[in-house]
Amino acid sequence: MASAEKTLRLIFPDWQHGANPGSGFVPRFLASIAPQGEHSETVEITPGDVSPERTQNEVVAARALTILSPEDFKVCYNAAREVLDAKAPDRVIAFSTDGAACVAPIDYLNEKYEGFGVLWLDVHREPVTPERFWRKRAALFSTFTGDAAQIPGLMKTSIPPSRFFFVSTRADEVPPAEDIQFHHLEIGLAKEEALDAGNTAVLDWLKASGIKHLAIHIDLDSVGSADIRSGIYREEGLVDLSDPDLSSLKKVGTLLKGVSAAVDVVGVGVLEYQMLDAPEFRGMISDLPIFKG
Repeated sequence: MASAEKTLRLIFPDWQHGANPGSGFVPRFLASIAPQGEHSETVEITPGDVSPERTQNEVVAARALTILSPEDFKVCYNAAREVLDAKAPDRVIAFSTDGAACVAPIDYLNEKYEGFGVLWLDVHREPVTPERFWRKRAALFSTFTGDAAQIPGLMKTSIPPSRFFFVSTRADEVPPAEDIQFHHLEIGLAKEEALDAGNTAVLDWLKASGIKHLAIHIDLDSVGSADIRSGIYREEGLVDLSDPDLSSLKKVGTLLKGVSAAVDVVGVGVLEYQMLDAPEFRGMISDLPIFKG
């Protein structure tokens, strides 16, 4: 009897936002609410030793640019890749507050499967300029594809640009330099309409590219303000939760079901959930005696 396929769940502490010792709360929380199958294992990725002083300096620079230094990318990649190679999973799920943590899982899966592709759902509403938003995406995609990579040598096996499909609400505001790069790479780029029912852009891309195995990058802030449905606003009816602004969660879910029926989904990144104040809140209430009893 063939052995069951193994799924490895990776938790990445919040290395993008650096030196806060409680910063791993969000990815741990995401992992805790995600279903865990019988044949899965969860491992927390611990980057190698880095000078605390250098790390703090790099964190300051990273926040200014919304991108880490090549050294920090390599530290995170190497730590994750070591675990992946040792565990040799068939499927990988990553939990992180930064999408760049997916570099190692995507590289690993690209080596493992022929006909591998990446669907990147990055429908951000974050308040940053187009230049800052696209600088990081361009750096990541050039690294994945090996085309003038900003972080050369990080990927073991480059991915053909045609095997990427990128969905973003900011697809019509790509700065000129990055726009030239995206056109040169011929990476599929679509607006949020690709999530709409009846829009076949993603499924058409899967078929045209011959993709059989897929990794899906899901930024949870891509669902817009839909997360307030679980809060008091829904109970009290204080906020209008009607379409279209708060419908993205349902749209993303519908798209993922359709994609899962069309190809073998071997990787998922559950990323960028907006709970960045959670460690501070936990620290605030942890001093209360009632929580210590």
